[in-house]
Amino acid sequence: MTYEVEPAVHPELAAHTAHFTKRVYTVAEHVHVAVGWSSANATVIEGPGGLVVVDTGSGADLAAVIEAEVRPHLDDPRAPVRAVVVTHHHPDHVNGLSHWAATPDVDVYAHRTFLASLTDQSGPALHIMGLRSVYSLGNLLGPSDTEGVNDAVGPHAGVGTPSFVMPTVLVGDELETEVAGVRLRLFHNPGETDDAISVYLPDSDVLLCGDTIQGPTLPNIHTLRGCRYRDPMQWVRSIDALRAHRAAHLIPSHGQPVSGAAKVAEVLAVERDCIQYIHDQTVRRMNEGLTPDELAETVELPEHLASYAPYAREYYGTVKHTVRQIFFGYLGWFGGDPVDLDPLPRAEYARRTVELMGGRERVLDAARRAYASGEYQWAAELATHLTRIDRADADARSLKAAAFRRLGYAQLNINWRNWYLTSADELEDRIQPILPLINFAAIFAPPDLVARIPAAWLIELYTTRLRAEEALEVDAVLGWRVSGGVHGEEEVALHIHRGVARFLREIPSDAEVILELPRETVESLHLGRTDLRGALAGEDARTSRGTAERAVTLLDLFDPAQPKKPTELTLR
Repeated sequence: MTYEVEPAVHPELAAHTAHFTKRVYTVAEHVHVAVGWSSANATVIEGPGGLVVVDTGSGADLAAVIEAEVRPHLDDPRAPVRAVVVTHHHPDHVNGLSHWAATPDVDVYAHRTFLASLTDQSGPALHIMGLRSVYSLGNLLGPSDTEGVNDAVGPHAGVGTPSFVMPTVLVGDELETEVAGVRLRLFHNPGETDDAISVYLPDSDVLLCGDTIQGPTLPNIHTLRGCRYRDPMQWVRSIDALRAHRAAHLIPSHGQPVSGAAKVAEVLAVERDCIQYIHDQTVRRMNEGLTPDELAETVELPEHLASYAPYAREYYGTVKHTVRQIFFGYLGWFGGDPVDLDPLPRAEYARRTVELMGGRERVLDAARRAYASGEYQWAAELATHLTRIDRADADARSLKAAAFRRLGYAQLNINWRNWYLTSADELEDRIQPILPLINFAAIFAPPDLVARIPAAWLIELYTTRLRAEEALEVDAVLGWRVSGGVHGEEEVALHIHRGVARFLREIPSDAEVILELPRETVESLHLGRTDLRGALAGEDARTSRGTAERAVTLLDLFDPAQPKKPTELTLR
């Protein structure tokens, strides 16, 4: 049975796209922000001695387009770029670095924890976070599902060509400096990320806040793609630090600038009150014993906040997924009912439930009736019992996909919409040919970045990729001697000991195999450009102890950085 579902967009979400119309705003004299060419804005500040750029756009190619749009607005269209400030490590803010900082004389400012945050994002969970990101961002959806839709904090502009340049100036709690005749106050302002900095321009009374104000939306206190815990009250304190400036102009890194001291103060007050309200009422109800699901049904923003458009509307963040994160942040995953401590496996629970309900045909019929009645969530839940019993159940998959489309097309929140629609595509086998073509390492760990990371860090990542079930009887040390690169000679080892890969900072004397590799080969192994057998067949890589065959056998116990088999998120 097939279901016809016409593509649609929530009218308020469609209207929200107007916030990202392509335009260069001159916010104050010599301060220009480009909105609409990239998910994140780029701001260009003119000084007597050149330009300061704050955030770069989400790719080197998009940065070049942005620069071409901004330069006609400058007093001196040929003024050189003297410095770039990146407000935090997310790709849409840094992936255009190589364009703006194209020469060594351009300083790049970032928080002192920037590189650690960036490499953490590119670390052990890179593949699954990358996959969840493309679900969240709708990168796998076809034109019929993305036309007329925005990304809540920017246009649906794509990711661009990733690039990276190392910061040259690291900022601690605060740095007051002057670049190209422009006075800057840079200060640590964590919220969405721990490495966030904001920039105040005292001469023009402009405050550039990065993603501490994410743009025209309710802040995304938790991101569905997954990330480290975002502390709501730390975020509130950071917004209060912005409020203390009483600035005449506010430039978020997403969406349109805000001008007028009263309007800036109002926007900042609403954003911080939304976050604190959700936090405080969640904690209050947690202390009454409510579980995450109960919190999601209980905590709501009051009308005076919820209706404040666009800055408190749920285009990007939602109350429902935020309260669950706050619960987990304080108490962890356990809701308090021991039935959840060791539940039946999903498939077994589904099998027994369907049996009690009278079997597959009765459940499928009930799901179809629910769908026909417009009860799309219930239809999807019933169909899920069947897909957990048999992932190949075409009738159940088709019904669940149709229910997800109905739910997705009705969504105001772009993350929820994208997850519903991408999961529907997964159920209909539309994304399986696409997934193997996406190299998440290239997007979230571009080669320019990987080249600056110690080889030891790249090798340590192997520990989380050991196929332990195949190594339970293995006790062997694989040494790595790496030459070249900005970090010089490096020696580390992996001790594969009965299902655990211990990372060692030096090669022990009893190492069974020692690899001698140039830095470029370690990078190629990490990025999936080659395998060890291919590397050892060349002239630059060799074993100085043990055989090449043994080295290959040991390294073959580890999964590649990007799994060969596409990952399914919905069919679980």
